[in-house]
Amino acid sequence: NKIQVAGGDQRLCVTEFGWPSVDDMDGYPAGFEFALDNSLEEQAEYTVAALEYMEEEGFVWIASIWNLNYGPQAGWSTESDNTPYSFIGPGFSQRPVFAAVREWVASREQ
Repeated sequence: NKIQVAGGDQRLCVTEFGWPSVDDMDGYPAGFEFALDNSLEEQAEYTVAALEYMEEEGFVWIASIWNLNYGPQAGWSTESDNTPYSFIGPGFSQRPVFAAVREWVASREQ
């Protein structure tokens, strides 16, 4: 709406979006109590729903999901505010969001 009000018609580049989940973690970063509301399944569902919304509405040109692998990079630290967003969970497990986004992308390649 702000772009339209300003007289523009360019599409957006969403540089970071995602949903955190701490279901498979032994704690969470300070201030991340809101992540307790998101199960691993909801993390997958909400991420794909956002991709679908951006695609359907046509106002986004590029969308970058936050984040694929910060969990292992941070050693799955419960102090890092990036870890709950990771597609890769403790022990290098693939969280449900990993498969959900892979399937979403594959469905558009055909």
